[in-house]
Amino acid sequence: MSALEKELESSKVHDIFTILRTQLAGDQELKECLQHALEPLEESVRELYTSLQTIHNPGKLSFSSICERGDAMLLISRDKLKALIIALPTGRYYKFNSMWSFSMQRLVTCLSLIHYLRKGTLITQVQVSEQLELDPDRFNLILEDYLVGILFMASELSRLTVNSVIQGDYKRPFEIFKFVTELNAGFKLLHFKNDHLRKKYDSLKYDVRKIEEVVYDLTLRGLSPESEET
Repeated sequence: MSALEKELESSKVHDIFTILRTQLAGDQELKECLQHALEPLEESVRELYTSLQTIHNPGKLSFSSICERGDAMLLISRDKLKALIIALPTGRYYKFNSMWSFSMQRLVTCLSLIHYLRKGTLITQVQVSEQLELDPDRFNLILEDYLVGILFMASELSRLTVNSVIQGDYKRPFEIFKFVTELNAGFKLLHFKNDHLRKKYDSLKYDVRKIEEVVYDLTLRGLSPESEET
């Protein structure tokens, strides 16, 4: 290779890395912009989640009123999410989605918990997306975030099982046990190749055992719904 060819080749390498440097600087600037938009969402989701923790010690509040308060706070979180989506350029979702993954999981937890307390059923991934008014062309609720959020919800129900007994509600643990058992059976249909999801699923097995122990103890004490009917 001649001296001229070497110089030209060196120049090409320099140009390539100059372009890469510009791209990296642009990505960093965008990341900082997204982080600025994300912080209000994170705060609103924390407040929503904290508000729903009242179910574990409701006092004179009904679950219905707690859910209604959650609905109002959800509107705030949804507005903050829309602000984040506006800041995200089209086509860049998967480049940065790990930034807001935990917030989306928490939103799934909150929505699924409210849905269960009202209807006793599992909210779907589509229903969550609809309630958050997501545009799939710009911002998706990925399956992993949905599943992890549901697993977090199951842990909340496990905790609610114990607290229901403390509050003198002996019927709810049996309802929760039936629901979480069905949930566990559903997760068994999934073949996890994702280590993160598999570890999270292990927590569901623990939650099922914990709820089962409470239900077993209530049954021995003659406090099951069947015992009360007889």
